[in-house]
Amino acid sequence: MGKILIVSNIIDPHSDAVINEIINKDSIFRFNTDELLNEFSLEFFTDENINSSKLINPIGRSLNIEEVSTIYYRRPEQPKINISSPFNKVLISEAWSSFFHLLYSNYNKQWLGHPHLDKYASSRVVQLNTANKVGWKIPPTLISKDPKKIRQFSNQHKVLAIKPLGEKGSEIDGQWTPYFTSLVNSDEIIAKSDNEIGATYNYLQAYIEKNNEWRITVIGDEVFPCVIYSQENEDSKIDWRTAHFNSVRHEKAEISNKFKNQLIQYLNYLKIPFGAFDFILTPENEFVFLECNPNGQWLWIEDLTGFKISKSIANWLEKMNNERTS
Repeated sequence: MGKILIVSNIIDPHSDAVINEIINKDSIFRFNTDELLNEFSLEFFTDENINSSKLINPIGRSLNIEEVSTIYYRRPEQPKINISSPFNKVLISEAWSSFFHLLYSNYNKQWLGHPHLDKYASSRVVQLNTANKVGWKIPPTLISKDPKKIRQFSNQHKVLAIKPLGEKGSEIDGQWTPYFTSLVNSDEIIAKSDNEIGATYNYLQAYIEKNNEWRITVIGDEVFPCVIYSQENEDSKIDWRTAHFNSVRHEKAEISNKFKNQLIQYLNYLKIPFGAFDFILTPENEFVFLECNPNGQWLWIEDLTGFKISKSIANWLEKMNNERTS
């Protein structure tokens, strides 16, 4: 029997939920990368006669990499270090790199959350092009630092949504401030100087009026559609993530078979088994694609709706594990 390697961090309730649902507990090996310099370790040795790669957990159990058939790459974090040294950055970097050198020797295994494929699937350009290919409506979108192009785009759309492309937030006066979607009237952008507009690249989309929003989680061929009634609360109207999720109504929903097949087709195009899709449902009852996170959060959806998402992920991992070792 092959092993299911779960790569995560020491505090990850998503991994906990999936592990609880896996029937054969002996098939699981969890590796918390944030403890790579403390309680977890790895080892690689090779010469002309021997080739050995292993991961070791805090209770001394080791996993030979050759035993792994399926990997759930779920929110690994950089190693923490318990000593004070001027070389802390180097120590952490070397540990982190050692892990990836070993992990990538499993490139051809079954993955949920393959770091290379997920990086590709996280590209906003790839996502919008794939959504077009599937046949979904998308918001008019511009990524540019050209003041002329940005003003032209702003003239065409009265209200714009400005979104971060890479940065998650910034620390100002010791306070971490996350970046969310913000709305701006086109006149405000047009009035800015060329230097302000062109200081860096801007990710702009025409704002789409919402009836409600949808988070649709897909694992393999299982689809879990959830309506998020973001427009019922003032705090959640622009970006529902700025409000506490418990304050926003979530409900299970139904979608057409055609829509389900398009969601699965989208993932097949990108060669990934999981996607957390965000859509707007307009007042005209049309779905508009926003984005798809290839390793997105889902546990709060399960808690609020009763969807068995953790069970679905566990089933997928066990199915892949059984197929590769049968």
